Order: sequence, then C-alpha cells, then structure tokens
Amino acid sequence: MKVVKVAGLNRPFAVAIDNTNHVWVTNNGFDTVTRFPADSPDKAQQITLGGIAPRGIAIDSVGNVWVGNNFSMGYPIAKIPPGASIIEEFKLNLQKVLADQKKGVVTKSGNLTLISSKGKVLRKGILEGIVNGAWGVSIDGQDNVFASDFLGSGFAKICGTSEDNCPAYHATGDLIHLYQSGIIQKVTDTMIDDAGNVWIANNWDYLPALVDADPDRRMATRGGGTGITVIYGIASPVLNPLIGQVRRPE
Repeated sequence: MKVVKVAGLNRPFAVAIDNTNHVWVTNNGFDTVTRFPADSPDKAQQITLGGIAPRGIAIDSVGNVWVGNNFSMGYPIAKIPPGASIIEEFKLNLQKVLADQKKGVVTKSGNLTLISSKGKVLRKGILEGIVNGAWGVSIDGQDNVFASDFLGSGFAKICGTSEDNCPAYHATGDLIHLYQSGIIQKVTDTMIDDAGNVWIANNWDYLPALVDADPDRRMATRGGGTGITVIYGIASPVLNPLIGQVRRPE
C-alpha cells in the first residue's frame, strides 16, 4: 500500500481508470476533476466541469468521461464553518437546498459534464434543469449513460456518444427517459449488470427526518433509505467486473 499525493485534489470522491492508465478523480469540494498518469501523479491536470461538487464518474467504451455534478454553476451553496465534517457540510447544504425549494428560489440544481479521453470538456450543463442533484454515473454496453437523480428520487437514461444506439432524434446528452417510482428513494449510485438490469442505491428516504431539529414523530425513523431497487432489462448488458472503460459482452 502506498499513499499517493496528487496536486489539486479537494475532497476526492470517485475514481475511474481508463485504458491508457490515466486516473480520473472527482473533487467533491470544488468544481473539477483531476486527471493524471497512474505512474506519474506529479503530472496532474485539473479540468473545470461547469458544475459544483462532482460525485460519480464513468468512462465509456472509447474513453469519454461522464461526471455527475451535485450543483449547477453559480448555485449559492451553504456557508460552511471552518473545521466542519463532511456530514455536517452535507447537512447544511441539504437544509439550504430544501429551504430554497420551499421558497421557490431554486427548484432544481445539478448537471452532467462530458469530457474527452484527452481531458477536453466536450459538453457542460447536460440535463440542466431536469435532474436535481446528479450523483452516480454508469455506462451500458451501447454507451448510453445512466445517472442518479438524488433529490429527484430517480435516475436518468441519457444518449451517449454512440448516437446510433439512441432513439430517433436523440443526440449526445439528450434525455431518453427519467425513471421515477414509489420504490425509488434518494438515489446515490447506479450500476448495470451483465444482463442489462439497473441497480440503484436508495441511500436516503424522508429528508426532513435527517435535517429537521424536531421532525414529525411518524416520519422520524424514515431517514435512511430502504436498500436496493433493481429495474430489469432496461440497459444494454455490460461485461463485469468493471475494470477501466465499460466493456460489452462478446
């Protein structure tokens, strides 16, 4: 085991490694992704995303990188006191988001960013105004993108860079379908299995139970999410385990 110190990291969250052995890390404490050769971390490159607090990251079959950003650029996130823990910071931001929504100040925030294999930003603000707190990202066997919609209690299927695999009149970055259901809660990660099933993590359920000082007693125990939800056969199968870029079964 070795600790690798890399310039530019700011609360690193998710990691992906492409087929050229470049490491990609989302910086949840900022608005960047750090990219560096695995054998030369001193050559780190900082890529500005067009979204704040990036979470999930995934690489398609040709090396394009997709990132899910919690907040849109310019969103007035909460003021965090020095020394606050990550859970305290998340709670403060969540309280502010819910208060802003209640007042009608901001109804939705968050988006996705598409980056080339060389680190050039190709598209910013994907699904801006549609998703609300983008989180985990996965790619299926036809390079379509699946992204968690945390505060929207669902997940999105997005046309990837292989447009021939998308429905008619859909281009890269277009929403194909937004999945929501009574059994989908506040979703963090979204993963695809060998049969094309989509597995999503119900991380949280009733948010006031987590952030209110005196939550409704009937709902006070419904803070945590209730496990995993699977939606059968809506994705193209992938070859697991996921190592580097997405692979499709032969």
